[in-house]
Amino acid sequence: MEKMIQSGREEDFSKVLVVATIESSLQGLLVFDATERDLLQFADRWMQILAIAHNAPTQKLTLNSATTEDNLWGYFRISREGEGSRIDLKPSLLVQHGNNPLLVVIPDLARLSLPAIRACVTLLDSECAILQRNGIDRTWQPRFWCIAGCQSDRLGEVSPHLLDRFALRCKSPYLQELEKLSPIERFQRCDRELDPNLDIAVELSENLRELAERSREIIANGVLPLISDEAINRVQAYFTKKVPMGMRRLLTLARLARGLASLDNEASISASVVDRAARLLGISQDLVLPTQTIIPMVEAISPD
Repeated sequence: MEKMIQSGREEDFSKVLVVATIESSLQGLLVFDATERDLLQFADRWMQILAIAHNAPTQKLTLNSATTEDNLWGYFRISREGEGSRIDLKPSLLVQHGNNPLLVVIPDLARLSLPAIRACVTLLDSECAILQRNGIDRTWQPRFWCIAGCQSDRLGEVSPHLLDRFALRCKSPYLQELEKLSPIERFQRCDRELDPNLDIAVELSENLRELAERSREIIANGVLPLISDEAINRVQAYFTKKVPMGMRRLLTLARLARGLASLDNEASISASVVDRAARLLGISQDLVLPTQTIIPMVEAISPD
């Protein structure tokens, strides 16, 4: 495992991973224009953060174009027992992963199978899930995180309902390197099959490990900063007629700012923290301060 050396963009991206670990409503992260190798390294980094934050080993489930209903919900198998055999259920991690954190990895969102699409739309950002299949009747609360990759020029191939489940959307911190390549070189690099024997694990930097340990304290305490009227006005100011204002985007920015304020041990969210959160999401607009405050947003971003 090589030592992790973070650039400024990588450090910002890593902060998004830490905040998504703290904020249960930000469990879905979509990364634009990342190679498969880069996405798997991001996933490995997030798994280490989740393991530290929840003090338990993180499990991983990969979804792709070959994912079937059996992969998602479990299947029956025949196993030997002495001289005979018996039929038992092989459960899926999506349904049963105990108290350990689970990270779902989707290398290419545009190539996701239909069963996996239905599962993501149903479970991501959902408070309750019900499975009735093959004689199984189970109700549980989905609790997992998901990181997915997608090339910008293929975004139109992804279902709007599926996109809507990914509250956090960021560009790859290595995007500038890809932009220097020719279109053919970029296509070859992004679509190249990854060697399954390649070691992609990277040891967390000292700073990122400290943030992960801080997130563990925040999760254990269960106390998050309050949002001020000034911060609410600043969140609204980032969304104008040129940038359509939807409640989901507003809440994502507000919750990301709340997570950053938590890491800084702040009692309330200030406008400057909202600005930092907007930069992490790549939102840069001429601020238009609203004349009226949306008070219901305070209740909307309150902890579950």
